Amino acid sequence: MIVDRPCHGDLLVLGAQFSYALFLSLFNKFIKKYSIFTVNKWMFLWATIIVWPFTGFHVSQTEWAAVNFTTWMETAYVVVFGTFLGYILIVNAQKVLRPTVVAIYNYVQPLAAVIVSLAIGIGVVKWSQGLAVLFVFAGVWMVTKSKSRRDMLEEEKR
Repeated sequence: MIVDRPCHGDLLVLGAQFSYALFLSLFNKFIKKYSIFTVNKWMFLWATIIVWPFTGFHVSQTEWAAVNFTTWMETAYVVVFGTFLGYILIVNAQKVLRPTVVAIYNYVQPLAAVIVSLAIGIGVVKWSQGLAVLFVFAGVWMVTKSKSRRDMLEEEKR
């Protein structure tokens, strides 16, 4: 019997989601104080330093000349739109919205990626993905039901 085990990449993604959720909540004042580009510069620098031990060897072994133009363009699309623009919009949203609202976007993002991959025919639905969707909706529900400290204090005053 073959057991479906998560690969190291899945664990890195899970770790990234947890650390980004912590970043959104713990560094809210920092995000509001500094420019979008300053926040992203330091965030990506530290992320690179942390991830490099896991990926550095593989990057150094890559035959860059063998990578075709389509792959470069697809990678550029993910880096520019999915990562750079996405993080700029998230940090900008963090300046005007509560962290819980920004976290909802963070939770729904993987779900949107799965839907798009299914729509263009490169994704396959498995039971584990259904479970993941339930977890996404559970996370969104918990975030929307949570109250800020200010909301709780206002309720106590009434």
